[in-house]
Amino acid sequence: MLLGVGAAAVATGAVFGVLSRTARDTVTDAERRDDVITGVTQVEAQRLEAQSVSQAIVANALFIAGGVVAATGLVFVIVGPDSQPLAQLTPAPGGLVLSGRF
Repeated sequence: MLLGVGAAAVATGAVFGVLSRTARDTVTDAERRDDVITGVTQVEAQRLEAQSVSQAIVANALFIAGGVVAATGLVFVIVGPDSQPLAQLTPAPGGLVLSGRF
């Protein structure tokens, strides 16, 4: 299960990476005349640049978190199931509760 969740997070990170690149390319590939950008307004360029940075941060975070979760899942697959789980994630009002034994 963790392996699948990690893969899904990495895939979602890839989507955010593509969105980030698309927003950035809209600014960098804007139409120019005599070295003056005419394809986007300055306000639009600033908005797209900020959007690109935000999406890149989300993509990077998802890549890292997804990789860690997938690696953990892979370790569990290789090691095999234990009679009692070391950690358990359960739904709770307002979020999730992580509990376990050490």
